[in-house]
Amino acid sequence: MTLQLPSRVAHWSGCVSIGLLSGATVQTVAASSGAGPGTVLGTAALMLGGLSLISARQPGSAPAGIRVRLGLLLAPIAVFGLDALENGIAWATQHILGATTETWPISAIMLALALAPTGHLALKATLSEPSRASPALVAFGLILCTVLPSPAGSAATAAILAGLADTVPTHARKRPSRLSQDWGAPLLTMVAGAWLATGWVHTRTIFDPSVSGALTVAIGAAAGASLTRVVPGVLWAGLAGGTLWLIPHALEWAAPQLGALAMNGEQMTWLSLPLFGIGFLAGPLCRVRHSRPAWALGALAIGAWLGPLVATQGQLPWLAVSLLAIATLFTSSTSTRIIGALAAAGIVLADGWLEAPDRAQSRTAIWARASQAQQLATWTRPPQGMKVAQHGLTDAGAFIVWRSAEDGDQVSVTVDGLYTSSTGRLAGAEELAGHLGVLLAPMREPMVILGDMAGNALRGVAAHPDGLTHISAPLPHALRRLAALDDVRERLWLKPTHPLYAEHPARLLSRMPDVPAVVEIAHSPWTDSTNWGIDGTHIKAVSRRLVSDGVYVLCIHTRYFADGQVAAIGGLLSDTFEHVQLWLPPEGADSALFVASKAPLEVGRLRARFGHGKTALEALGFPTADSLAGGAILGGDSVRAWADRTQTTLNPFGLSDAVLQRPTLHLASTTAFSDAPSNPWGSEDSEAIAMVRSARFTWLAILEQASSGDLEGAFTTARALNTQHG
Repeated sequence: MTLQLPSRVAHWSGCVSIGLLSGATVQTVAASSGAGPGTVLGTAALMLGGLSLISARQPGSAPAGIRVRLGLLLAPIAVFGLDALENGIAWATQHILGATTETWPISAIMLALALAPTGHLALKATLSEPSRASPALVAFGLILCTVLPSPAGSAATAAILAGLADTVPTHARKRPSRLSQDWGAPLLTMVAGAWLATGWVHTRTIFDPSVSGALTVAIGAAAGASLTRVVPGVLWAGLAGGTLWLIPHALEWAAPQLGALAMNGEQMTWLSLPLFGIGFLAGPLCRVRHSRPAWALGALAIGAWLGPLVATQGQLPWLAVSLLAIATLFTSSTSTRIIGALAAAGIVLADGWLEAPDRAQSRTAIWARASQAQQLATWTRPPQGMKVAQHGLTDAGAFIVWRSAEDGDQVSVTVDGLYTSSTGRLAGAEELAGHLGVLLAPMREPMVILGDMAGNALRGVAAHPDGLTHISAPLPHALRRLAALDDVRERLWLKPTHPLYAEHPARLLSRMPDVPAVVEIAHSPWTDSTNWGIDGTHIKAVSRRLVSDGVYVLCIHTRYFADGQVAAIGGLLSDTFEHVQLWLPPEGADSALFVASKAPLEVGRLRARFGHGKTALEALGFPTADSLAGGAILGGDSVRAWADRTQTTLNPFGLSDAVLQRPTLHLASTTAFSDAPSNPWGSEDSEAIAMVRSARFTWLAILEQASSGDLEGAFTTARALNTQHG
């Protein structure tokens, strides 16, 4: 005896299940392959194509059999274990074939098969009895996915709701009509997919390059689809295209206004409004609820995939005019003809009058300037002393390459709004991370470097004897331009021992053999086209790619981490690795370096190898091995105690609230452990190392007192630093 729900309630359950399943799928794939435009749009196209094939089978009205119901268990298991599955595939190919392989095609097939039963039952309830409320319920499922703590939880909830949706009595089912086929509905739906993809691709970097930005567009589209029956089709398609064309012209004024609202209200939702609006604008064109939903879903998939190719910013006005002309010529409504003609003429006139917008602004992030009003007012200006050398938009993300405005050797790169320079404090921290990977690893090679967008970590590695170093380089276009501007980087990147892979860090690591060292640069806590968001799954994925005594060096630029999140990362590392150290960067306190291993970290190994990179290390401010070792300020027990003082969590799928706040001095709270009985080097600690560590703690205390307004205490501590440490 099964639970029998009213047909309308079961239909609602199926709609929410579809939203949850879609969101969980995008989050899962992004965690293993990044959130670049190509990855997200490819996932959406494949997912919609799969739903199209399922709906084409015209599922019957009888409840599903026991096999399909048992298949519901596969969805949460597959989402939760995708990383382990990819690891198993990589292990098998390495040990059986003796080579590395791409794991994503096999894992994608396995994930699709595992999600098929849930999608089948959800579609069975969703498409058999459509209602005006169904798009809003799909949107609710997508929103719920962003609230639940993990994609596995979203997939489990989707499976439960899909199972409940299948308990509707047989007589309540309605089968789609096979008598006629309206080709206009799939064509309009394909236009909707093209508009959604195009609008998201050209605004994602500005407002939200993370997974949540893509889901926000999907939420808006689902909400807008509820207006399908009241919105004129082709006319609305032309108006939507014209609006998308106008958006870049209004960005320079509108984006700072939204940033100011977000900053003043401390609400990230203000930055999501344009993305939601793009979805809501195109949503009414999604004609999925017609006689042949399979055709519409397939058309939506094609439109989402081809949209950015055929509907570029330069082509948008003419595509919009063409659609408005069709609406004007073939409609029988006088008002529609007038609106279409006026809108088409307006677009033609405006396109000749308005100056083409600077496309570099679509590669610039307003969220990166949303903590200070002065920065908002100048959000499109280059960094001080820099000018644009090249910018572009690829399926791996948006980038800008900068060079010194005058004859200088400084180069920088911005990828999806995250900025990295070849000089300065952040560059020094990245270079030190490369040195530590060589100095503390059990073996010199092979090594993996992730997130090193400007090649600073590689510069540290290259200061030591040559060795095989695998480097993630998702954006080859930016890399080539940087190499053309900087001879040193060109020589480093062209070395045969430094293979470059045009892959997201998560995807590259999933197919790497076990290595003695992984060096990673984390620019933010979220996942985008090149940055790999940090959470427990991330840490465990790195751990599985290390040999038994391998070393993981994680350099974190703390600007976009909320208060307590850096300490929380120390806790995650302590949960996976037995030995964890926290290091200070060579200069400043806006970066933190963690060194983690399952085997003890030996200062003797650092001393023995220090001489190979002595010249480069001296340039960073470390004349001796002990002066470098003193940069490790906390050991395993202290890192754990530091982490236990915070309850903050990390979300790799959305922007952090820290983008709306002034920078946080994360490392100041470590001064509470300056007198801890344990030290980072255990019995290998020396008086010289302890003196340097004490000086670094005293320096942190000065920063903490100054940042809190205690200037008298800061001067007193500074005098003590000068007296005790010189």
